[in-house]
Amino acid sequence: MRKALLFGIALLALLVAQGEALEIRSLGHSAFFLAFESGLRCVLDPFTPQVGYRIPEKLEAQVLISSHEHFDHFFEGFVGKRVPVLVGTRNKGADWNLFDETIQGVHVFALPSYHDEEQGALRGKNAIIVLEGDGLRLAHLGDIGAPPEESVRKKLRGVDILFVPVGGNYTLPLDWVTELIRDLAPRVVIPMHYRTEVTRDWPIAPLADFLSRVQEWRVEKKGSVLHISGDTLPEPTTIWILEEEGPAMEQRGVLEITLDFERQRTIASNQYAVWIEDEEGNLVKTLYVTRFTGRGGYRQRPDCLPTWVKKANPASLPPQTVDATTSATPKSGHQVYTWDGKDESGNPVPPGTYRFFVEATLFWSSRVLFSGTFTYGEGSVEDIPVTVEYFGERHNEGMITNVRARIVPSP
Repeated sequence: MRKALLFGIALLALLVAQGEALEIRSLGHSAFFLAFESGLRCVLDPFTPQVGYRIPEKLEAQVLISSHEHFDHFFEGFVGKRVPVLVGTRNKGADWNLFDETIQGVHVFALPSYHDEEQGALRGKNAIIVLEGDGLRLAHLGDIGAPPEESVRKKLRGVDILFVPVGGNYTLPLDWVTELIRDLAPRVVIPMHYRTEVTRDWPIAPLADFLSRVQEWRVEKKGSVLHISGDTLPEPTTIWILEEEGPAMEQRGVLEITLDFERQRTIASNQYAVWIEDEEGNLVKTLYVTRFTGRGGYRQRPDCLPTWVKKANPASLPPQTVDATTSATPKSGHQVYTWDGKDESGNPVPPGTYRFFVEATLFWSSRVLFSGTFTYGEGSVEDIPVTVEYFGERHNEGMITNVRARIVPSP
């Protein structure tokens, strides 16, 4: 009876241990998706679209965790919706933001380090991200550029999985990388932040340079997705090469909107605006607005481009933003407006569903609104369907005609 009981307990323990499966997915560069058995889903060091790797669509994560605020490690829009963000630095890397939280049973905290050998004077501060959950300890070194202090090393020794930048230049030289690995003695090393075809123009070394220096450790090539537990990790230290889950982003393309404009000779007309909104109806960028309206004409004429005025709130815009999108009413003829996938601040937007609008005041309260919905980030589109709505009496309908839209390859 006792033997049967002990066997049952051992079997139960084995099943529990096997169930403690952590999923790790390599997303490219220094970004990884982690899914813990406890339920926590997070992304480490999410990058902006300008890095060049494809951002996964509909990635379910409850939190983003970044080692520092540089564009290739920090992007709040990575999962396409607003989620909590933990960042190990603040004030653009001038200060640390050493958080220490427990999220769905996973202990997540940041340890101090520097992005360069001059205590952050060149590139700012960096944080080492540590996660403890499912019986595992993981540490992501971010863009560590100087050996960590002994007090930090003590907290990292014997870590189960160590994500290490191996491209050099912006991060630790390779000799220092191998020395740090020897000191910390992790069970698994996952290299990151090295030159690939996507980052071929970056001044960082390829993975081969690192591998040529680590003959003392076993190297294993893995896929892009791992399912592991404490019982499945190797000993001693082994290097696992993960494939990036997504290839390089395709040419994002340029949205091209064309229309024919016929200048009207009547008063209270010839005003129009062109802009982009996201799927939730938030203004992304104004591409063009006639000068009279953009510089305050809507106060004199409330009927002047009311949809654009409500969305853009031009009274709150700085003068330089207004100047960048306004000009005098153009001469009659074919007009072309383009959008390169960036918002008002010049930041690339994530792939997804967007809408364009062309609104025109035709004559006092008579106006027209053209619009079209499109998916940005999936290559060329020759003909985006355009809808049109008229408001008020249909005066001067010939002012704006032949509105067309398509996505063409980037120049």
